[in-house]
Amino acid sequence: MILPQGWVEATIGLIATINPKHPADTDRERQISFVPMPAVDEHLGAITSASERPLAEVWAGYTHFADGDVIFAKITPCMENGKAAIARNLSNGMACGSTEFYVFRPAEGVSADYLWRFLRQPSFRAEAEMHMSGAVGQRRVPRDHLERHSIPLPPTAEQHRVVAKLDTLTAALARARAELDRVSVLAEHLRQSSVISAFRGELTAQWHNGHPDDVTATPADLARAYEATTGQPRRKPAAEIDWQPEVGIPAHWRWVSVDEVLGVVQYGTSAKTDDDNEGVPVLRMGNIQRGELDWGSLKYLPHDHSEFPDLYLEPGDVLFNRTNSYELVGKSAVFEGHGGPASYASYLIRLRCSAILPDLFVRYLNSPFGRAWVDQVASQQVGQANVNGSKLKALGIPLPPAGEQAEMSRLLSVAFSRADRLEAEAMRARALLDRLEAATLAKAFRGELVPQDPADEPASALLARIRAQRAVAPKAKRGRKAREVA
Repeated sequence: MILPQGWVEATIGLIATINPKHPADTDRERQISFVPMPAVDEHLGAITSASERPLAEVWAGYTHFADGDVIFAKITPCMENGKAAIARNLSNGMACGSTEFYVFRPAEGVSADYLWRFLRQPSFRAEAEMHMSGAVGQRRVPRDHLERHSIPLPPTAEQHRVVAKLDTLTAALARARAELDRVSVLAEHLRQSSVISAFRGELTAQWHNGHPDDVTATPADLARAYEATTGQPRRKPAAEIDWQPEVGIPAHWRWVSVDEVLGVVQYGTSAKTDDDNEGVPVLRMGNIQRGELDWGSLKYLPHDHSEFPDLYLEPGDVLFNRTNSYELVGKSAVFEGHGGPASYASYLIRLRCSAILPDLFVRYLNSPFGRAWVDQVASQQVGQANVNGSKLKALGIPLPPAGEQAEMSRLLSVAFSRADRLEAEAMRARALLDRLEAATLAKAFRGELVPQDPADEPASALLARIRAQRAVAPKAKRGRKAREVA
């Protein structure tokens, strides 16, 4: 790369001291900042949650650094994720932290912000990843790779101009990203408000006015639907409503219990599964994501398993997550088929609808109405919540006529598709911002972001002073290697 006039190519090891130690005569009783790896925010590139400890408590076995130093995670995946920060506003100006950080102390005349931005470049981190060594999950960037890595060095004054320009541009990018982050919130609000409007009858009110003959199923109709679904008449009365949301519904609708509109309520298999993908896939609670089935991370049972074919799923079956964390219990999705047999695990309940469309039922369960119901009926068990089939059967649900259900389903699909498009467009825009930021950084380190000033002292003079200072500086004593502490 041809550098602008006044720039030089240096190495990181020349312009910064790596892993300096606090002076040996420092008062060990003073309070300093303590910075474990989680204290560095990879998105902001900043220390956000340091605590305080006496220096004596953390002197040994931790990395030392001070205000103005740059810390850089060396271990996977923290390095790839961008955990690097400039140490600022430390307690008494000092800190100790994870030994999974490299510390860079810039030489006089080298901007810490300039160095930090260079290290944070996606291209720099991608190259560092290729040089990692060690076991899977414990791979680290070797120190000598960083020491020998070249860095284009402008005059000190230009470093500050580059940083000021990048600060302005990245602040604008940050504002744009914050606006894009709001899109997911707005999209989810669109989905949920559409479901609420649908189950109040507002979404299809105009449609109903043009279809006055479309009437809600009677109890006799529901009994016939149950028999058509199961092949036999109902043996005992359906469960009565135990809970329903406080919401008004149209006069031509009526409240029913979930039990009245279901034909099958069946728990999944408790059999031990394996990774043999020649078997039948068994869906688990983690396979329900945002109201849909995710076919990644599957487990399997052999085709000759004793519970098959009784526990084979059929298209249109609803899977309800009966046991999970309190925040996730109750999530549901429709099984649409998978090109072969599929089953489900015991933390899921299979529901086969007899008088309500499966997608409408799932929308209701995943809506604020369903969440409010879970809040009322879920039982807690050592970090997990449970909603059993009996409680589910007693949930109240508004029942529209069959034709109106179809129109509700269509309109909700349109609304959800619109929300999905908004999120997809936001993701594409965010990817464009990422590419723009990477291109801007590359431009900055080629010397193309700000104009050069012939009056600036050339970087060659700065580099000569750094070399001279290094030559007369006392050599650091080598100590025992610190243990790795994250």
